[in-house]
Amino acid sequence: MKRRREAVDVYRLDRASYYLLAEGDAFDGTKVELVNGLIVRRSDLLRPRKRAETRLMLPVLKDAPFEVHRIDRAAYQQLADAGTFDGKRVELIEGVIVSINAMRGPHASTVMRLTRLLTAQLDDRVWVRAGLPLSVSRHSEPEPDFALVSDEVMSAAEEHPSTANLVIEVADSSRGYDLGLKALLYAAAKIPEYWVVDLQTQKLVVHLEPKKGKYQSVHRFGKGREVTSTVTPKVTLKVAAVF
Repeated sequence: MKRRREAVDVYRLDRASYYLLAEGDAFDGTKVELVNGLIVRRSDLLRPRKRAETRLMLPVLKDAPFEVHRIDRAAYQQLADAGTFDGKRVELIEGVIVSINAMRGPHASTVMRLTRLLTAQLDDRVWVRAGLPLSVSRHSEPEPDFALVSDEVMSAAEEHPSTANLVIEVADSSRGYDLGLKALLYAAAKIPEYWVVDLQTQKLVVHLEPKKGKYQSVHRFGKGREVTSTVTPKVTLKVAAVF
């Protein structure tokens, strides 16, 4: 079987973007340099990594002989304001800018079905944010396919909300990313419930009980099942209706 290309990769900066960040003091005195589009800490070249350091790292970076300098959301927004990402799909994950491939047909169709199913069940006390940023930490601003956010959280948010009742990702070629790194990221942010619509296995993967940076309970439901959210009980999905 031909292995599907992963749908995410590290976004490579050009010199203009690198200089923009330097002028904005994004590196805060840290000695860095631009190597193949990545901002690298000079003192960390060839430094061995501990296992804990690689747990939340993109596969493309795990075997690299350097430590990538991680930018915060302020620097990420500075690049966005300068038009660096115009016409591109990116998100900030653990201080690394991730480039996302264009959405394929099956993914888009599932997103449309979920949009109809979710909005039909929820009232105006819960916001359905589709493909919008979620500022889960200083160094991470993912853009999940769906984030169900309470009206109270939305009212308190100065920019993007920092949490959600339920986050949903649709996984096709991004399956490893959504079930791996994204699950760790949302658990670390204490998102109480995280669903992955796995298009490859045609199952709904439900993650519950975030604790110590990991979901303690993971359940997989096939097409014959019906799933109700534990946090937003008005949301009930027949798994077969999603695919």
